[in-house]
Amino acid sequence: MSMQQNITQSSTVTSRFPIVTHQWTAIGHFKGLILQGSRNTLQEGCKSDQVTAECLCSILLLENSTPRQVFTEFLMSRTNAVRLALHTSQASMAIKDQLCLVVQLVTSTINQVQAIFTEKGSDSDAMPGGLLASLLSDAEKTSVREILVKTCDQNTLNNLPQTVLDFRPTLRSHATVISANTLQDNTRQWVETMAQNVQSGVEKLLSYINSVKGLAAIRNDIWKLMHNDPKAASWDRVCHMVLKKSLNVWQEFVNPLITDRIKAIVTSHSDSGLALCQQNISRILADVPSKDRHMAFEKNLADYIWHEGAGDLSVKSAWGLTKGSVKTGPLLMKAKAYTPVIQSLCSNFDGKFKQLLEDVSTYLSKNEDDSLKDSDSQLSTEGQHEPFDCYSDNQLFEKFLKDTCQKSIKRLQNHIAQIIETSKEEIESQRKNKIFDPTPVIHRVCLLGRFCSSIPDLCPHLYQLVTYHSSKDNVDRSRRLSTPLKPIKTKEDVTWSEMKLLLHTTSQSAFRLWGDVTSDKLVGVLSKAIECLDVQINTKWDEIEIMEESEDKRSLKSVIRVPMSPGWQIYTLLYSMCHEINGVGGHALNRHTLAAFSRKTYHSVLACYERVLNKAECSQTQALQAWFDLKFIQNVLQAKQDSEGDLKCSGLIDLAESCIDPFDLDVFTPYMTKHISRQVQRSKVLFGAVSNSEKMGVTRTTGLQEQHNLLPLSSCSNRFQLLPVTDMASSGLRSVPQQTAINVQPYTMPSSESTTLTSQPRMKESSSFYDRLGNMSTLWFSNTSKN
Repeated sequence: MSMQQNITQSSTVTSRFPIVTHQWTAIGHFKGLILQGSRNTLQEGCKSDQVTAECLCSILLLENSTPRQVFTEFLMSRTNAVRLALHTSQASMAIKDQLCLVVQLVTSTINQVQAIFTEKGSDSDAMPGGLLASLLSDAEKTSVREILVKTCDQNTLNNLPQTVLDFRPTLRSHATVISANTLQDNTRQWVETMAQNVQSGVEKLLSYINSVKGLAAIRNDIWKLMHNDPKAASWDRVCHMVLKKSLNVWQEFVNPLITDRIKAIVTSHSDSGLALCQQNISRILADVPSKDRHMAFEKNLADYIWHEGAGDLSVKSAWGLTKGSVKTGPLLMKAKAYTPVIQSLCSNFDGKFKQLLEDVSTYLSKNEDDSLKDSDSQLSTEGQHEPFDCYSDNQLFEKFLKDTCQKSIKRLQNHIAQIIETSKEEIESQRKNKIFDPTPVIHRVCLLGRFCSSIPDLCPHLYQLVTYHSSKDNVDRSRRLSTPLKPIKTKEDVTWSEMKLLLHTTSQSAFRLWGDVTSDKLVGVLSKAIECLDVQINTKWDEIEIMEESEDKRSLKSVIRVPMSPGWQIYTLLYSMCHEINGVGGHALNRHTLAAFSRKTYHSVLACYERVLNKAECSQTQALQAWFDLKFIQNVLQAKQDSEGDLKCSGLIDLAESCIDPFDLDVFTPYMTKHISRQVQRSKVLFGAVSNSEKMGVTRTTGLQEQHNLLPLSSCSNRFQLLPVTDMASSGLRSVPQQTAINVQPYTMPSSESTTLTSQPRMKESSSFYDRLGNMSTLWFSNTSKN
């Protein structure tokens, strides 16, 4: 038993008792195992301060090192632990668990540096510290006998040599306390190193997360982890003791990386939605010349507007009044001239923004996570502080969402504007090559114009993203959408107004091109028709008996002939203009667009008459008809403030009057003026789409019997004053016997849908237009009388 004191005796005992050598072999590796176990424990951030301090004390005593050396080894162990936690090969752990482990390692390291290595304060309110020094002191004072007394019987103690029983671990040199400056410098350097390691490692991990909802789950788990930390309340004091500054682990290590990843995800959503929209636009524009039923509507919107759909006469669905309905009614779509193709385009485009809205709401909405809400209430009752503000960056994200949507719309507008410009160049090329067939190009341009004007109305999720404000009123906004065309009572967002103006401008440019091309086409037909000014076949003239006094003062009867209607080419022009306007949904176009179309056509017509009147001397009959046509066109098409057109038309009228005998002109003028007034009043109802709304009043004549009965409407500019409008009050109307009707379904890309048959009230197929009006009025007014 005393082999360590006598080498000779030790060798003798070893030779006589070889089992001793085997026993030493069995226990000789205990030191390495203890050191390895202690170092492994140091890499676990969940261990208590006491366990960590005991591991450090074991390393210090077994390797006879200093507190500064074990402090350095402690920081290195935590560095390796963080690197291992961030490694992408950790397949058994979820990404949020890896990030939570990193945060736990950082916070526990700072706390344990203070608890283990700092000096113990003398004040009663001082933070507990000096745990390593305390353990070393206890180890040096405690002998093996004092330890074994608690675990072994007396017989075992009697058989142990005194040297074993009196053994106490000692250090070769005195364990000096680490200075505060050294702790501060080393710990700060470690924090900076960890920030760099975490940045590179977390970026790789977050690249595997493709939804904001996943990032919100990471944030919430980190918040819960830091909130449940028993030392969370004293975190600020610990940081000031160890680092001499405050440290927000969330803001310094994780939040910037999550913010960047959210921005990348939002940008990716926006880019994919824009790319999908551009692909759909290209596919639809290529399908416009096809004979598909939905594409036929794009070529002539009048067919779509006057096509009786399944829900057109349904009181609740016609105008999109169904409670909780996101989609608008078919009548409202026809009133806005939004065809099934346009609805499908907007639906697909808005679908991406809907997904994005639902995704970002999980991160920005304050009531989205019930556990956080419960934790908030618990914090308020316990008077504790939150680890960090989960929603401190909401304004930043809201601005980023707004800017991203604005950039997306700007890029879409640029794409559409480029297509319109290309179409314009194609039309100019056709003119140069004298192969002028702009109809297919114009159909595509008008489709793009309608699409631009429909985005603000049919993309409600885009609007909600632009105007997003994270508050309790915004919880689950995407599931509680109201009708997108419902008027907004609050002041409109500036960014949204700019986006609407941008889209409106693009839409106007598209229809401006349509107006220019259509005007040139119609005026080209008119120019060929008026070259000859063939009065005999082009117009209807009135024969009027007048009384004249001869030189001998006798009364003589004579018959004069004056034009009583404009030339058929003028009527054809006005009819064609209205037909073209109705074909592009003129009732939904901006009034300035129609006014510009009428103004250009008016000036082009004047130019045609100027060429004809200046070409050669014309007869008085031709001059009278030209005078009548110019006066008629001036009353119908000329705008009130078109001083240029008024001056030009007056000059042409003077030119026509120069070809008429002055005496005859004085005689003919009152009769022609009366006929012009009649024709203008009759024509303005028929050609209301192109006529000047400022001259829509009806002038009544007394004492004269009109050739036809006129329908005096109103002195205001609105037409069709008595058409009924369905409302919610009609919900109790008695149902009408139902018949078969065709249902116009939204256009589905790339294939078209077949026609489906549903039950829907409609007029008899064989009824004439007036019979249908009679049936409609009977139905409307009989229902109204029962309410």
